Amino acid sequence: MSIDYQLTEEDKFKVCLKIINDKIKGSAKSGSKTANLYEDLVVALESELQTLADIVVFIVTIKYVVQPANLALNNVPSDDKEFCHTTAK
Repeated sequence: MSIDYQLTEEDKFKVCLKIINDKIKGSAKSGSKTANLYEDLVVALESELQTLADIVVFIVTIKYVVQPANLALNNVPSDDKEFCHTTAK
């Protein structure tokens, strides 16, 4: 027995947007300052992401631009002395 049901483009869009919003909101402790900032991000994304293509671009950007940039920034020492010492080695 199988269920043969095709989602419309609008349904796919709504599901994707909900998953993105839930993931963002779930990344911070409820009631925290960070949670409030994430809520603002969700509101901004809801107004910017209008199509499935927008969602694909958003996801690709996060995966291949934002995440690698954040990882690289985490490897930059915050201490100038440490940076010079590491670079000199």
